[in-house]
Amino acid sequence: MDIGMQVVNGSSACVDSTHITFQQRLVLKAGQRSHTASALIFSISGQRVRPGASGFYHDVIHVPPLPPTGRHCCQVLSIEYVVQVKIEASGVLGHSESLQLSVPVVIGTVPFENSALSSANLGKQ
Repeated sequence: MDIGMQVVNGSSACVDSTHITFQQRLVLKAGQRSHTASALIFSISGQRVRPGASGFYHDVIHVPPLPPTGRHCCQVLSIEYVVQVKIEASGVLGHSESLQLSVPVVIGTVPFENSALSSANLGKQ
């Protein structure tokens, strides 16, 4: 997975740190109840960005084999993946702010039956 992030600090506050994480979330449902568990796949921390400056972070991360997103195995377990970006900045009078962005990631697979049918159809044309 190719991860890149540019932080342009147009404020008067200093960006103290940036963090990018990739997490797997498992949701187990039984009747009306549900339980959620998370697993950290990887984490990257960035540098400080002074006011008026910018920083660029890039890394290529090997994502281990993971089950696909969704409920393909059963109806009681669903799997979700999310990339989270967190930026921590110090403001006036030592007050700190934290900005967070979450982006869902879909990990998929092509079922064997569908790929076999597609290959068969291509051969007939």
